Amino acid sequence: MLKREASSTIIEQVRRQELDAGFIAIDSRHQADLLGLRFIKVHEGHISLITSQQSPLLKKGQLTTADLVDQRFALFNDPYNDQLFEHLQFICGPLETVARLDDSWTMYTVITRLNAVCLARDWQARHSTNELLASLPKINLGNIIDDQFTLGWVINPDADLDQFTKILIENINKQL
Repeated sequence: MLKREASSTIIEQVRRQELDAGFIAIDSRHQADLLGLRFIKVHEGHISLITSQQSPLLKKGQLTTADLVDQRFALFNDPYNDQLFEHLQFICGPLETVARLDDSWTMYTVITRLNAVCLARDWQARHSTNELLASLPKINLGNIIDDQFTLGWVINPDADLDQFTKILIENINKQL
């Protein structure tokens, strides 16, 4: 069975053996959530700020917290992103949120038509099903927040993965 859930939900479902394996994104603050589980790293990346081509932020060098205060944020529905955004608000003060979305085409539209910015994983943007979203500029935020994360497979060590699942994981890894 394939299904889409937040990383925290997938980790708990694997832990309770409701799922044999799941593909997740996890940051350094949540590594302890993986205790007792097997984790196979596929990609290390960072969170970026996706902007429209017309964003004045692109003309700046390294961004500061002051640069973020006047931005309109569109967020993907993701508990880890929510926590990161809360941390960003702790650093910057209140930030305006104009949309919470799951759909990449809608995210592209909000960014380009409302001149919003989006917190997204580099991998999420690069491998988006929407090529237009993938083509938008990305700005590094590593000087403001811990923007590192890891993508990979979380597997219950007690699960005996069937051959089909093992082959599926291998083939997905090859594509990434």
